[in-house]
Amino acid sequence: MINWRIYYDDESTYSNEDGEWVDAPKHGVVVVVVAMPDPHWARIILSGYSPLRKEYSLPYPLPTEIYIKAPDSDEPFVTNSSEPFLDKYPGREDLIKYGRQVDQLKWQEIQTRAGKDKDFRLDNNFKRRKTDFYDSKTS
Repeated sequence: MINWRIYYDDESTYSNEDGEWVDAPKHGVVVVVVAMPDPHWARIILSGYSPLRKEYSLPYPLPTEIYIKAPDSDEPFVTNSSEPFLDKYPGREDLIKYGRQVDQLKWQEIQTRAGKDKDFRLDNNFKRRKTDFYDSKTS
């Protein structure tokens, strides 16, 4: 079962089915998709470029996003500083992945590809959310 998938700036991907988080390439991350345990949400898409952040007005994603998967967690998270993580888990730099600045068009293409990833679709047994942006784009 796919729990997470990393999308890179060279359009490659790496998921938990390919290996462990620590073995995934460290640089060039654009988006990380994480399967959610809540049956009403298929996934969460982690990216440093978000319409909810003031940086949205920039024409490109910021290169400062850092993706981390703590050793005691199944879900990666995105942040702009690894210091608190390394304070809690000294010497675990191997769990840190770094985002890559790409132009807005490339970011949108990778984001859309991640959003349409069939490994992270809602199970047909559950009611599909009307607010699922990517489903509305494919119907």
